[in-house]
Amino acid sequence: MTEWQQYEVYMAYVIIQLTLKHNFHFIDLTKDNALDGWGSPDKVVGDLAFFYLWKHKDPMTFEEFTNTGKHGENIYTFNSRFKIV
Repeated sequence: MTEWQQYEVYMAYVIIQLTLKHNFHFIDLTKDNALDGWGSPDKVVGDLAFFYLWKHKDPMTFEEFTNTGKHGENIYTFNSRFKIV
C-alpha cells in the first residue's frame, strides 16, 4: 500500500470515528421522569437533554493507525472491511 493510499484509508477512518464521537441521544425533558436512569446530560438546550454516546473515544493518530505491530494490522483490517483502496 502506497503512502497516499494509507492517507486515504486513514481519512476514511477519522471521518467514521468523528461521526461516532459526535453521535448523541436526546431526551424530551417535558415528559415525567424523563431522566430516570440516564444520569446527568452532557448538554441541555431548552427542553432537550443530549447524551453523547462516544464522547471519550478519540481517533488514533496516523502513526498509531499505520503501526501494524502495536495494534494488530489496523490499517489493513480497516481497509479490507470498508474497501477504501
